[in-house]
Amino acid sequence: MNSDSNPAGAVFLLALIILSIMAIIGAKGGKRKLLNLLIILGFVAFGLGLGAAFGAWAGNMALGGHIAAALSIPIGAVGAYGCVRRNKRRAKQSEVIE
Repeated sequence: MNSDSNPAGAVFLLALIILSIMAIIGAKGGKRKLLNLLIILGFVAFGLGLGAAFGAWAGNMALGGHIAAALSIPIGAVGAYGCVRRNKRRAKQSEVIE
């Protein structure tokens, strides 16, 4: 994603990086940190696959590559945001139990 042609691309990339760091650092325990990382990578892979599917459907894989690159970052950011929310919900539940 070229940030010169699409300034929102740089914002989404920054959001993906920051939210991924928050999701991984905010998790308690190694298993949850690894799970958050795998969830984020899964969402990024889903975005890549979705873009490739659009390219295959349109019969233009060059276009599919561009769409895949454009979709992977925002969809990965959504996955990272979900992990951050889940970390906060778990922390809130553990405060109530204690």
